[in-house]
Amino acid sequence: MTSSRAIVARPLLAVPIALAAVGASFLWGYQSHRTETFPHSIVLWFLIDTESKPYSWIRPQGRPLRDLRALAYVGANFDPDSDRRGVQIHDAQRASEGLNFYHPAFKALFLLVDMEGREVRRWSDPGALIAHAELLPDKGLIVVRFDKQIARLDAESRPRWVADVRAHHDVAIHGDELWALSRRESTIPTLHPTQQILETP
Repeated sequence: MTSSRAIVARPLLAVPIALAAVGASFLWGYQSHRTETFPHSIVLWFLIDTESKPYSWIRPQGRPLRDLRALAYVGANFDPDSDRRGVQIHDAQRASEGLNFYHPAFKALFLLVDMEGREVRRWSDPGALIAHAELLPDKGLIVVRFDKQIARLDAESRPRWVADVRAHHDVAIHGDELWALSRRESTIPTLHPTQQILETP
């Protein structure tokens, strides 16, 4: 005769076994993705389409993921050293002396540093999402406030002038002229009857 205790114990034992199996599968999948070991290539076969793959006609054609990863501006790249700060390697014999101007991506902070990473000067443009900045000879800046404006800041970060332009990415200064990439929303029926797209005028 089967006891009621044995009947109850079996379903209770199945729960931790199932959880352990799910956890082990997750860890295996994670490690497989990180190290590109089995079954990483099999999973990619289903996720990435190439012309050499059989039956590719049933899926839309697309570029392989490895080609996209090669693009320098893909923002989703994983940087294992993202917590490191300052100059990591400075080979003075192979580097030209001077100052370096840069700003963190899409942040309103601009820095001028020497070859050892010491800050020489800084500017700021609070509240703005910055796509690009150019250092001027008089220690002022031209800044591209992403998709909104181009501004001229003086050496103390004060605005000299502001132009309402949907600018992005880059500017070029030629004498008294300033060239910028801009865009606008347009409807192009040959692409889509109602959906607006961003177009460079």
